[in-house]
Amino acid sequence: MGLFSFFKGEDKGQADSMGTKDIQTSGNPFVRPEDTLDSYTWLENVQKSMNGSWYVYDVTFFADGYDWEYIRNSAEYMIHNDLTKVVEVKIADTVEYNITEEFMQHGSLLTTPSMNTQRNVLSVAGLSRVLNKNMMIIWFADARGMKFITEFDDETLLKKYAETLLRKNFGTENEMKTGKPISL
Repeated sequence: MGLFSFFKGEDKGQADSMGTKDIQTSGNPFVRPEDTLDSYTWLENVQKSMNGSWYVYDVTFFADGYDWEYIRNSAEYMIHNDLTKVVEVKIADTVEYNITEEFMQHGSLLTTPSMNTQRNVLSVAGLSRVLNKNMMIIWFADARGMKFITEFDDETLLKKYAETLLRKNFGTENEMKTGKPISL
């Protein structure tokens, strides 16, 4: 199974059994006119594509690449602040390793032994508390971007989610807000 196995069409029944609901644009507190922060955005570009019935968002940042320590801490932050019902954790370099069981035993990426060795890729899949949708987040070591794979087709909502992750604003008044656009 590859990093995207959880999100292939044949596995979608399992993902849907997690109790997700469709987000409706009317009445949803996160689908509103652009809320912006006082500072500039950290997002340079968002490219959307499809993989079966899943939406794949490749997000590029205005930043240098990040290291394995940042990836571990960022993923741990997401597990504690947004991703509930984590169903898959994988790491990869030249070989892919499914470390979901090991993670479940330890309850934290920071204490999971397989996470102590630097890898090129980390993916975590679960249910987003904020979006109430299945979400897979993929971090790439020494890269300026991440990948988000989910069920919703809303680039503005994804930008808010990605900016909230980068700024670690989940659970704050700035949750689901984007920074001001940068003109180049």
